[in-house]
Amino acid sequence: MADEVNRNGHQTETGLCNMALSYLGKGHISNIDEVNQNARTCKLFYDITRQEVLRTFPWNFAHRIERLNEVSDTDKRQAVSKFSEYYIYPNKCINLIAVTTQGDDTQRAEFDVLVINGIKVIATDVSNAYVEYIYDEINPNMYDSLFITAFTHLLASKIAVQLTGMPPLEQAQLQAYMQAVQLAHLHDSRERRFNTNWKGSYLQARRG
Repeated sequence: MADEVNRNGHQTETGLCNMALSYLGKGHISNIDEVNQNARTCKLFYDITRQEVLRTFPWNFAHRIERLNEVSDTDKRQAVSKFSEYYIYPNKCINLIAVTTQGDDTQRAEFDVLVINGIKVIATDVSNAYVEYIYDEINPNMYDSLFITAFTHLLASKIAVQLTGMPPLEQAQLQAYMQAVQLAHLHDSRERRFNTNWKGSYLQARRG
């Protein structure tokens, strides 16, 4: 079933594991939940690898800007902080980039992360604050090609020694992962430069 899904243009956890296994010459699995060494090892490292790659770069598919929800007055009264406003930490936030005013990236505010009564909280001085963050996206169909390349190489590096007993394979896959992340940074910088140039040309044209 997993192979059929991949042929139809959809991505699955099993398909990503098979990409990692292919880098190591370890064949393929039919399902990540199979009871064999390849599947068990992939599953063991899958989630932690996904989260590690998500933290390394502000991937567009996982980028979120949302208005924050305030904590209750009861929790707010128990806060010990220099800040005046307290918000609930976003669910499935894996990397908090910034707290802003009205979602304006140019108006970033100082903040701290606290725990109040077992609740993870963002403390700041901004009213009606927004947050910019990286979401822990688990749906493989949302991933772009550069993320898939980076993720599968890092997964391969983590499972290489256990499945092959060959440390050089681990290092080779780690290097491939780092190159994929560097390529993502290069594409991002070019895209940002293009957007900046386009905005400048547009504004000049508007001014005549």
